[in-house]
Amino acid sequence: MEIEFTRPRFLASYFEVMKERAASDGWRAVVPYWALIGVLTGSIVVYFLPAELWSDKQNWPVVVAIYAAMVVINGLLLALSWSAFARVHELLVSSAEFALFLRRAKLFNGYLFYIDWVHAAQLLALVVSAGAMFSSLIQQIPLLGHRMIMAACVASSIYAVRYAVNAVTMMHDLVWQRVIFEEQEIANNGKVVNLSRSQDTDGSR
Repeated sequence: MEIEFTRPRFLASYFEVMKERAASDGWRAVVPYWALIGVLTGSIVVYFLPAELWSDKQNWPVVVAIYAAMVVINGLLLALSWSAFARVHELLVSSAEFALFLRRAKLFNGYLFYIDWVHAAQLLALVVSAGAMFSSLIQQIPLLGHRMIMAACVASSIYAVRYAVNAVTMMHDLVWQRVIFEEQEIANNGKVVNLSRSQDTDGSR
């Protein structure tokens, strides 16, 4: 088998992960549930906001303050998430044997891709909220445009928060994989376990 010296690109990793999810979840794997929830929530929030919030210049500081709070939250979320990502990286390369175990189980690149995905979602939320803050001062944008911008800001923030929270679950999954590796390594006298062969052996019994 040819050795891959470079990590697969983002798009290739995405299709690889989606292929695995489609095999287990079927068509549900392609439905972006949390993106739809974010858009729906943002639309509902914006629907109940008064039009005077943007049409009256005296209310502009309020709009700017709302967007500034979102920028701060998304920025802090991005910074705090990297402490969790650093811990994940440490676990991934905690030992050469464990890294090889994850590679053979086809989990190593999946963990790295998830970090990329969360990072991209958080950067998108930060950029959208920052752009929305500056757009709130542009008079030429119609009322509907302002509403759509705020809805997009809320939706992207919800999406980023959801996947940042799920990063804790990912860390727990990685810890669980580490325990499985240690258990199988002890059972096999310290040798690195081939996961597929181990499963075949258990199935034959």
